[in-house]
Amino acid sequence: MRVSSCGGGGRRKAPHQDAGLRHLLPQQRTTCFNDPLMESILREIESTIAAGLWYAAIALCLTLPDICATLEARSGARSDGQQARYNGWFNRNVAAKFGLIGLSAEECWKLRCGVLHEGRYKKRKVSAEYDRIVFTLPPGGTIHNVVIEASNSAILSLSAEFFCNQLIAAVREWSKAKKSDKIVKANLAQLIQPRPNEFEPTVKGPIIIG
Repeated sequence: MRVSSCGGGGRRKAPHQDAGLRHLLPQQRTTCFNDPLMESILREIESTIAAGLWYAAIALCLTLPDICATLEARSGARSDGQQARYNGWFNRNVAAKFGLIGLSAEECWKLRCGVLHEGRYKKRKVSAEYDRIVFTLPPGGTIHNVVIEASNSAILSLSAEFFCNQLIAAVREWSKAKKSDKIVKANLAQLIQPRPNEFEPTVKGPIIIG
C-alpha cells in the first residue's frame, strides 16, 4: 500500500495529522449577527458532530452550499441552475478561503448527489484522480486530503471532523458578509424553521417545523 498527497496544480496539500489540523478548526461558536436561522442549522449540525453522528453530519454539511446559494438567488431563479449555483457558492466561499478542505466544487457536488440521493458515492468516479472517497473519524486519528493507493484503487481520505467544521466556518463567514443583503433577508423567511405560533389563534399548542 502506498500513501501519497494529491497532486493537481498544487491544489492538494501535504498530509496533515491531528496536531496540524486542530489549529485550523473553528474555535469560536458565536451567533451570527442577525442570521439566527442559519445559526440554528449550524448548531444542530455541531450537535450531530458532538454526538458522533458522522453520517448525519456529513450529509447535512453537504447541503449547506445548496441552502446558502438558494438564499442568495433572486425570486424566479431557474431550478435547473442548481448545480451552477452550488458550485459558484462553493468556489467563492469555500475553495477560495478554506483551500485545505480537500474537494473542488464539482467533486463536492457529485459527493452531495451520491450521499443524499443514493446513500453512497456515485457509481461514476467523483474525480479522475481517485476512485473513492472515505472519511476518517475521531478519535482513531486523522488523515486528511491524502490519496491512498491500495488494491489497484486510488482512495481519497478526508477527515470528517475537519471537512464538516470547514464548511460550517465558511457558512458563518458568509452569514456575516450577507447580514444586510436584502435578497438573503427576504429568502430567510421561507427557510425551514421552528414555527411555534403557526396555527394560532385557531389552534394553540403544537410547534411545527416547516
